[in-house]
Amino acid sequence: MKKNLLFILLLFIGQVNAQICFGTATSFTAGSHPGSIIHADFNGDGNTDVASTNYSSNNISILFGTGTGSFGSATNFSVGTNPCSITSADFNGDGKVDLAVVNRWSNNISILLGSGNGSFGSTTNYTVGTTPFGIVSADFNADGKIDLAVANANSNNVSVLLGTGTGSFGSITNFTVGTGPYSIIEADLNGDGKIDLATANNTSNNISVLLSTGAGSFGTATNFSAGSSPNSLTVADFNGDSKLDLAVGNGVTAFMGSVLLGTGTGGFLAPSSFTIGGPSPSDVVSADFDGDNKADIATTNSTLSVLSGNGSGSFSPTTDFTVSSSPSGVTCADFNNDGKIDFATANPSSGDISILLNCTPTPTCVASVTDSLFNISPLNWGILPHYSSQVTNAIWHWGDGSSTNGLYPSHTYTAAGRYSICAIVYTSCGDSANTCRNDSIYRIANSASMVQVNILQNTSGISFSQTINNPALYPNPATNQITIKSVTELGLIKIFNSLGEISFEMKSKNTIEQINLNELPRGIYIIFVQGKYSKLFKD
Repeated sequence: MKKNLLFILLLFIGQVNAQICFGTATSFTAGSHPGSIIHADFNGDGNTDVASTNYSSNNISILFGTGTGSFGSATNFSVGTNPCSITSADFNGDGKVDLAVVNRWSNNISILLGSGNGSFGSTTNYTVGTTPFGIVSADFNADGKIDLAVANANSNNVSVLLGTGTGSFGSITNFTVGTGPYSIIEADLNGDGKIDLATANNTSNNISVLLSTGAGSFGTATNFSAGSSPNSLTVADFNGDSKLDLAVGNGVTAFMGSVLLGTGTGGFLAPSSFTIGGPSPSDVVSADFDGDNKADIATTNSTLSVLSGNGSGSFSPTTDFTVSSSPSGVTCADFNNDGKIDFATANPSSGDISILLNCTPTPTCVASVTDSLFNISPLNWGILPHYSSQVTNAIWHWGDGSSTNGLYPSHTYTAAGRYSICAIVYTSCGDSANTCRNDSIYRIANSASMVQVNILQNTSGISFSQTINNPALYPNPATNQITIKSVTELGLIKIFNSLGEISFEMKSKNTIEQINLNELPRGIYIIFVQGKYSKLFKD
C-alpha cells in the first residue's frame, strides 16, 4: 500500500561531549607490593575509603578517604600468606562492612569482621582450593546472607562457601571450570534473577560460565573463547540491549582486551578485541567514566588505559594515564564527592596507591525542533523523527489520552476528532526534551475508516507526492479570505473544522478560487482540494 508522508519532524537531541580527562595521579603509601584494591566506606563517615592486599607483607592496608580525593595514612591488618584478592560485604548482618581476603600460597581465605569505625577483628581462615586468585561475594542461595566464591588457579575450580549470617561460613563446594582461573565475577547472566558466576581462565584461553540453581549450587560450566591468556574480567551492558556482556584483560604481553556480548540466556558471542596502551593487562573495570550513560572500560597495564564505549559494543581508541610504577589492581568510585567516577590503582613496585580524579566536563544536552509539511492521504499519516545517537527512548502522546513507549510506534484513531501529537524524548546523558506538533491529526466525523499515524524509522517504500505548494493556499494564516490556486482544475473543495465537521464545500472548474472566510470563527481548519489535505489558520 502506498503511503504519503504528512510531515517530517526533525528532532535533534544532541550531546556535547569532551575528551575523557583525569588529573595527575596522587600517590599514598600502602604495604609491600599492593596488588588488589577495592573501595567501600569502612568507617561509616560517608566518604569512600580503599583497601589493598599487600602481597609481600602478608597484610592489607586501609586508607580512609577525606571526601576530597585525598586519603590518610594506611592502617594495616595481618592476613594469610601472599594475599592477592579482596572483597567486602556485611557478612554478619550488623550493618558494618567486613572483608574477605584470598591468600594465594596458604590456600585459604581470611575473614575480617568490621567494627564500623575502620578497624577489624582478628582473622578467621577457611581452606579453599589450590592457589586461589579471585574472590566475589553475593547471596548465591537467596537466604538473605552473604556467600563467597573463590577462583582456584591450580585446582581449576571455584569454591563456594555459603554464609551463616553470623560472619562464619560452611564447608566448601567446588565447581569445575577451565584451566587456570585467575579472575571471577558474579552477576545474573541469564536474566532469571539468580546470581551466576564467570571465570577468566588464563591457561585454557576461555571464560567459564556457571549458571546458578538459586540454591547455592551451579550447573556444569559452559566455556567461551576469550582471546589469549585472559586474566581479568568485568561485567556490564556494553551495547545497550539490557543484556550483560563481559570484558576481558588478555595476555602476558598482549596490548589488548576482549569483549564478549551476552545473549541474555547465559551465552556469549565470539570475542572482539580492543587495543590498550600497554602490555600485560592485569585488571579491568567498567563504569561510565565520561558521563554519557554508556559503559566504558579501564585496564591497568604499564599505565592506566581508559576506553570510552559508544553504546554499541565497541570503544574509542584508548586514552592512557600515568600512575606509579606497574599498576596491578584498579577500582573506581567517586572519591571527592563531585558525582564523577575516579580511579584508584594498586602499584606493587612502588608500594603505593594512585588516585586519579575525574576532570571530564559534564556532558551538555542540547535540543531543537524543526519540521516541514508534506502531502497526506486521509487514512495514513507519517512522522519521520531524526534522532541523534544520544536518544535512547521516546514516549509518544497521541492526543486521545493514550501514549506509546518507543522510538518508532504507530497508533490508530477510532473516534472522530482533532488530535495533537506530543513526544517526550530521552537522551543517554540523562536529559529529556518535550515537543508537540502544531499540526493536528484529523479523523472526519462521517468517515467509517480509521486513521493511522506511524512514527517512521525510514522512508523506504514511501511515495512522496507533490508538496503542499501545489495547489497553493495563501495567505495562510488568513483573516477574511483565502486564495486557492493550481495548475489544473480545482474540483471538489471542502473545509473541515477542528471536530472534523464540514464548514464549507464547493465544486470548481477553475484553476483559482477566492473563498470568503468571514463566517468561520478563528481556529485551525483542514482544506481538502485535489485529493490533498492542507492546514489553514484562520485569524
